[in-house]
Amino acid sequence: MNYEAEVSIEEARDILNIEEAVLQKIAALGLTIPGKPIYQDNTGASQYFEGQIPHDLTQLSEQELGFYMSMITAWMSYVGSQKTLADMRKTIAKEQLEVFEAKLRLSHKDDDEGKRRSNPERDDIVRRHRQVVVARSAYITLNAVYKFTGTMYQASEQMFATISRRITQTQNTSGNNNRHTNLTNRSHPSAGGGPALFHGGGRRV
Repeated sequence: MNYEAEVSIEEARDILNIEEAVLQKIAALGLTIPGKPIYQDNTGASQYFEGQIPHDLTQLSEQELGFYMSMITAWMSYVGSQKTLADMRKTIAKEQLEVFEAKLRLSHKDDDEGKRRSNPERDDIVRRHRQVVVARSAYITLNAVYKFTGTMYQASEQMFATISRRITQTQNTSGNNNRHTNLTNRSHPSAGGGPALFHGGGRRV
């Protein structure tokens, strides 16, 4: 093995830190990473949408349902992009951790007297090394962020499906009501050809 070709821990950290390069390539493609959705409230002030919808959608109008549908769609784009970034950062941290562990395990294969250490002995040394502890902490943190954003994305998918179903139900109900009105008008025509008018307990006037 050509040990001279190996990188140091510091070089490995820099080489594997590819986030900026990835973002530059994305920008070069003419793409932008979606930001958190913004809407205007009743006062005209800009507010960030936080990915929450009312619990009772039956109280919302079609216009309000359309608003939440558009917001959730934008929210899914935002959370999905954050999930992708979190996955990249987690992967970078994992690769850095593994390189650090491998380098330290190799450098501590022999003790001060030149005697070969056992694998458990080397593992203990590596596990306690400051750089490994710091790298493992970073990986655990970024892995947790990745899992959280994944959970948020799944939740947004469920909200999208819920709103979509409610919009379909509203449209079906509206269509049924219109058909019922048309049938009623044809069954009870008024003298003027318009809808029949009733007054006083159903007596036609």
